[in-house]
Parts: sequence; structure tokens; C-alpha cells
Amino acid sequence: MIVLIDVTERTRLQEELRQMAYHDGLTRIYNRMHYMKQSNLLLSEALKHGEDLAFLMFDIDHFKRINDIYGHDIGDQALLYIVAICKEALRPEDLFARYGGEEFVVALPGYSAAMAVHVAERIRSNLAQQPMPVPEADLYITASFGIAATEHLHGFNETIENDAITAGEAAATSDSSDTGERGDLLQRLLKLADRALYDAKGSGRDTICVSDQKV
Repeated sequence: MIVLIDVTERTRLQEELRQMAYHDGLTRIYNRMHYMKQSNLLLSEALKHGEDLAFLMFDIDHFKRINDIYGHDIGDQALLYIVAICKEALRPEDLFARYGGEEFVVALPGYSAAMAVHVAERIRSNLAQQPMPVPEADLYITASFGIAATEHLHGFNETIENDAITAGEAAATSDSSDTGERGDLLQRLLKLADRALYDAKGSGRDTICVSDQKV
């Protein structure tokens, strides 16, 4: 009996450690490190098979104001509320992670930038239509979205694509979230999505922008 208890406890602790390694402590979606590792694999597969892959980044508008007015407990609840709404708009195969603070990122396998816009609009409109109940009143939350996709890689030669495949294979055997290799297309695509996100914020927030650049 003691041996069985020890094994059960060890298994439970191992599962807790695995969850901590892969998931964000608050929202329980993937953390940035695990997202980068899995996205590298998705990107290598997309390039290998000539398939679309879109990256959607979004940031909660005026999140500091929510914390300042309602307190950090409500701020944490807002993040959980947003994650729940996002999950309703995403497929099981989509890779959803907290990128840092109030910023989130999604990898959408098989989706072009135009298709990713529809996903972003679904999340944006759901947030607008479903305010979060708070003690004082309903809290309306908005977000700004930036999108980049593998179509922004068109024009790159086969050598660049092979570099991405190599980086993806390295990520499968490495504990690092970033291979650090030159030509990391994932990092470049995420930077395009991030720039598009800040274009959305500069356009008044609560909107969606698609990158107009190529890498």
C-alpha cells in the first residue's frame, strides 16, 4: 500500500511539473516557451508541405486602466474571461498561448492571413458583445489584433525554407524556446504580427491589422 501511494504521489508531482513547464500559471493555456517550440514545428511542417499557417497576436486595450480602476484581482479575472471567449472561437488544433502580460498569440494551421482575419473578428466581436460582469457594472473589454502568415514568406528560395525545417527539427529536441539560429522565420513572422498589432493600436485600437510586409 505504501509503495502504491508513493508511486501515485510521484505521478501526480510529475504531472504538476509538466503542467508548469508547458502552461501559464494563471490562464492555464500554453506559455511562451512551449508555444515557440510547438510553433517552430508547425512552421517547418507548413513549409515542407506548402500549407498555410497564420499567426495572430492580440493585446488587451488599456489593460493597465482595468488594473488601476478595479484592482489586480479583477485584472486577473479579465484575462481568464478573455481566454474563455477566445477558446470558443478557436479550433482544437490551434495553438493558443499567453505571450506575456496582457498579450496573447495564436498559431492557426491551414489558415491564410485572410482566414485569420475572420478568426480575429470573431474574437473581437464576441468581446464587444459579451461584457464581463463586475460588482460596479459590466466591464467592456476590447483588444487590438495583428496578423502575419506564411504567405508573407513568398519569394524566399528553397534554402531559406530548408533553414526553417532544420530549425523546427532542432526545436523538437531542444528545451530552448528559440533555436537562436540565423534565419529564424518564426521570429520574423511573429515580429511582423507584432508590428501589425501596434499598427492596430495606432489606428484607434479595437481593430485588426494584417502585415503588409514580407520577410
